[in-house]
Amino acid sequence: MPVTEADLYDPNHSAGVDIQARRQPYKGMCSRDVYQALCRQHSCKVNTGVYNSLPQGTDEFDFEALDLSKNMVGPRGVIPLMEVVRLSAKLKTMNLSNNYLDNSAVRSIAMALKDHPSIEAIDFTGNPISWTAGMHILELITQNPSLQKVDTDATFLKPKITNDICMQAERNQAIKAKKQLTGANPTNHPLAIRIRALKRMFQDMVDREGTDDKVPKRCAVEGYKENMRMQSRENELDAHSVAFYEDLKRRCNADEMGLITWETFLIVGMIDDVGYNDEEVAVVRKIFEKYDTDRNGYIDLKELGNMIMDFNQSPRPPTTREVQERMNLFDADHSNTLTFDEFIIMMIDKGPQVGSTCATPFFPTSQRRYPNH
Repeated sequence: MPVTEADLYDPNHSAGVDIQARRQPYKGMCSRDVYQALCRQHSCKVNTGVYNSLPQGTDEFDFEALDLSKNMVGPRGVIPLMEVVRLSAKLKTMNLSNNYLDNSAVRSIAMALKDHPSIEAIDFTGNPISWTAGMHILELITQNPSLQKVDTDATFLKPKITNDICMQAERNQAIKAKKQLTGANPTNHPLAIRIRALKRMFQDMVDREGTDDKVPKRCAVEGYKENMRMQSRENELDAHSVAFYEDLKRRCNADEMGLITWETFLIVGMIDDVGYNDEEVAVVRKIFEKYDTDRNGYIDLKELGNMIMDFNQSPRPPTTREVQERMNLFDADHSNTLTFDEFIIMMIDKGPQVGSTCATPFFPTSQRRYPNH
């Protein structure tokens, strides 16, 4: 089956990679046959360079290196290629330099390789990729500790992003040297991925603007657009008028200097039609601190259950399963914890309710909207 976005964000999918199961639909075929079939499926031409680089033996899918530099694979051609790559349990290096890859192509690559068991190095040199692609690369190298090196020379990535990629590569190298992981892997839930990317973007804006942990409200427009791009919803941006973006800035409720906090940037950028301000953020923070009874900076499953009990108008207490299902909406790695950023999104998403039994008095009904999961 071709790689899908559901594959990338399914926590069970990345828990253990079963290469043999992936190969089962292609039994009796060689890598080249699979590549040709997938090109037909995705309505793209067979790239001769890719075709000749693949093994030709029946049921032979393993190869350690793939050099496709200057092969003009392109954004569409990368999709069937990545499906073949996912069938190789031994691939270590992949050279995709100078292939006219764009941000969407890098996203497809990240989707395919985030749980690859052996990939160590990828070369994106000379491709016209920018900030959004940089976020996908950062997520890939963060989620897959086997990835030790990513080359991004002669791209449109800013030094701050390339430095972050290099630093994560160095951490992965240290992990490999120690032969053990330290701490939990970051969640690969799409909401959490976008929160991390927007937080990096916000910090870059703080550095750029020279402000003290705040940014001008116009930056919220950039955050909103980037959130849409990370969901491959760029086309929807063209339909928005100037008035739409003026309203978005108005909903930021900026301070007297026209500046907004990270929390306001996050909420306005990720949830439609919500107006937000620092006072409401403070209310949510007090709720968070109240139920974070062990003061470890997280809301765990028990604490969320206590919170639902307090908020629930039904005489029936929520079941463990109901609390777990609510937690899983924002904690896809099953660590059973919510950070404050995840918590604040949950609170605007109608609060910690189970079903329709909970009233959330902190936000007007007109301000409650579902985030773009």
